[in-house]
Amino acid sequence: MLAPPAKVNEWRSTTLGIIRQHGAETYRVHVIGLSRSLHVRINNIVDELTSSTATSARNKGLQSILDQAIELSQAFRVQRAQLQVHMPVITIDHSLGFDLDTMEDITGEDDEENLADSVVECVIFPYVIKLGDETGDNVRTEN
Repeated sequence: MLAPPAKVNEWRSTTLGIIRQHGAETYRVHVIGLSRSLHVRINNIVDELTSSTATSARNKGLQSILDQAIELSQAFRVQRAQLQVHMPVITIDHSLGFDLDTMEDITGEDDEENLADSVVECVIFPYVIKLGDETGDNVRTEN
């Protein structure tokens, strides 16, 4: 028998909160190790793609981005509602159409009628879907 989604979400949120609180040092060490590993991997990829080498400024900026991404990920995971991050994928033939429900026009050039027929060539930010309410209940509700 499956538990109601609200109870599962409450359990997940509570469990992650306890792990962060009581295993804080172990958790912190683990996160730092993963962050360093990811930092090295990203630097290697950027170096290969751009024929450049990492600088102190790039390392500092990259570490700041990684720290913020980790913090945001942790904040999402302890919420009772489920939060999903989606990044639309643009194919080589630019077949991604503008979706009025999940996308926002940052150019300010088109009205909504014209946007519905437009093709997306660049995606700046991912979008977040929240499943459920603040108590983790009503998982069929999407925001």
